[in-house]
Amino acid sequence: ACNGLVNILGNVNLDAHGEDYLPLIDVSDILLFSDLLENEELINDCHSLDLLEDGQINQWDLIVLVDHVMAGN
Repeated sequence: ACNGLVNILGNVNLDAHGEDYLPLIDVSDILLFSDLLENEELINDCHSLDLLEDGQINQWDLIVLVDHVMAGN
């Protein structure tokens, strides 16, 4: 369910670890984000994809996610 713990910006595949459900944001999120841009029908209500928070989900958001992952954040 969309619980606000795992469902955060950048955690596209909604995975987590530990008892505290710490979100994992990594290369797999980048790959899934790219797939979702190609087929928007796969996006569900739990996805938080608007990383720029500009009301649009597009390649710019993907670039922000790539930068985030590459910086190790």
